[in-house]
Amino acid sequence: MGGVASGHADGCVRFWDASTATKVLEMPTMHQGQCTSVQYSPTDGYTLASTGRDNAVRILDSRVCAVVMNLTDPKYRVNYNWSNAEFSPDGENIVTGSGKEVFIWSVRGGKVERILKGHSDYVERVVWGSGERQVVSAGKDGSVIVWE
Repeated sequence: MGGVASGHADGCVRFWDASTATKVLEMPTMHQGQCTSVQYSPTDGYTLASTGRDNAVRILDSRVCAVVMNLTDPKYRVNYNWSNAEFSPDGENIVTGSGKEVFIWSVRGGKVERILKGHSDYVERVVWGSGERQVVSAGKDGSVIVWE
């Protein structure tokens, strides 16, 4: 499907036709509670990651409108209504913030690969940096950490 996707307070992920600004499809109750972010994989036009206040990252295949993987861990917590998940440039990993930590998930294995510790307050935003394995996180404490 590709196109434009959006996450909503009702837990839905909705897909839109950008040329007409009309809703094409919705996947209701993708999350129990608010969907806080959606992002397409940089390697294709159909794999999507959605993050929710239910402390889960769901990997969706928008071609068949199905969840293909749930990323969960007993230690993983979504901090904010704007918490994000971001694919690595090669699409192999996803980075998320959780409490004062940064989680790096394997998309293939569906498990946490690494947990990075260093913030003294909640992680507010995570992104992949300029290197293939570089992660940047910003914390509520005002800190920005570049992880190699």
